Amino acid sequence: MGIVEECGRVLDRDLAVGQLVGGAVMGLGDALLEEHRYDDLGQITTSSLMDYLLPSFGDAPRIKVSLLEDESLYTEHSWTGSKGVGEGGTIGAVAAIGCAVSDALAPLGATLNELPGTPQRLFRACGNPPPRTPASTNWGANRPLPHMSIGCGEGSKR
Repeated sequence: MGIVEECGRVLDRDLAVGQLVGGAVMGLGDALLEEHRYDDLGQITTSSLMDYLLPSFGDAPRIKVSLLEDESLYTEHSWTGSKGVGEGGTIGAVAAIGCAVSDALAPLGATLNELPGTPQRLFRACGNPPPRTPASTNWGANRPLPHMSIGCGEGSKR
């Protein structure tokens, strides 16, 4: 995975890279894991970390970041010559991951029309019932099971 960000003058390279990588991992969570669910009264039911899964360090791919330090319309009026970089990784990641999942499902005749693309939604998109979550857990309905593989079609094996 790669990120290219036009950021003007970089004041702290490590901080800028960290902001972009963190944003991309946040986008990964938005695209694949984090679902905001509400009850019939409009109250959020996924308000704690027990209700949905966040990406961890182990979920993050290696991310190469390139910073373009060019003066632009947005930086010429800034006394530092810089601009914010915190949002750049998040915005592109959700769209890129959603499109990649959609492209992966297309040859199988399956479509996924909503995000996050949780394992349960992928199973349903492929016409398979999702595995049941063990009753002994208090996790949200979309929390993936450990060691669960996603596959579509007859030949999909772990």
